[in-house]
Amino acid sequence: MSEHAAVELSPEAIEFAEWLATGQNPPSELDAARIQAEQVHLAAREPEGVTYREVDAGGVPGIWCEPVDANTDYVLLHSHAGGSVLASAPVDRKLAGHIAKAAGPPYW
Repeated sequence: MSEHAAVELSPEAIEFAEWLATGQNPPSELDAARIQAEQVHLAAREPEGVTYREVDAGGVPGIWCEPVDANTDYVLLHSHAGGSVLASAPVDRKLAGHIAKAAGPPYW
């Protein structure tokens, strides 16, 4: 007889399993790639000591990442995934926060 340990699944894993159980397929390869790209950030940790706010940059939505005690004399500009049509800015939010924290200035 084998022993089985109870495993607690994350909410994301449960949601994904429920989606798989529906048997639905993404309508296209592009949609499948977008779904995959949007989940990449789930593997990363939030940087400590970084705040975020959504901003409008002349009609273009963006996310301002500002480390605590940031040097506001400079700003870094990041175009997520090179201006990708697959992923959204929130996917790169954690990455941008880590880079801003390491570099010192706020990150746009």
